[in-house]
Amino acid sequence: MLIKFESLFTRYKGQNPKTAFAFFRYPLVETWEKPFEELARLAKPEQWGFERSEFKEQKYSNQRFPILTNYLNYTFLRVQELGLIAYSEDEDKACFNTGLLTPEEKEIFATFFANKQCEEKKTIPLDFLYFCRVLFI
Repeated sequence: MLIKFESLFTRYKGQNPKTAFAFFRYPLVETWEKPFEELARLAKPEQWGFERSEFKEQKYSNQRFPILTNYLNYTFLRVQELGLIAYSEDEDKACFNTGLLTPEEKEIFATFFANKQCEEKKTIPLDFLYFCRVLFI
């Protein structure tokens, strides 16, 4: 894929969804932060929220993992810039190294699959699949 994306996922209201690399689906009973909650659980323990009240009360008041979501987005932008996103031959799947490690020091990758309905619904071409750890060295 040669398209340069503005962000990993839609970051703000009104952002054209086609400028985002992937859509992070979540079931109706869960929140949009569910994938990041799962990533935080998979990764080494870190402080993924802000401690200072001025950050908590302002821009990030409705987020539990603002540091993690920002980290992941900027990691994606850098990986995209360096051409380090791996695509399957048919471009139906993609993945990149998040730069995060599990407590056992295994690398964590973000994986994506093609959204087969993106043309008809004019949506983002890839859907987030899951975060996974490397099982080999």
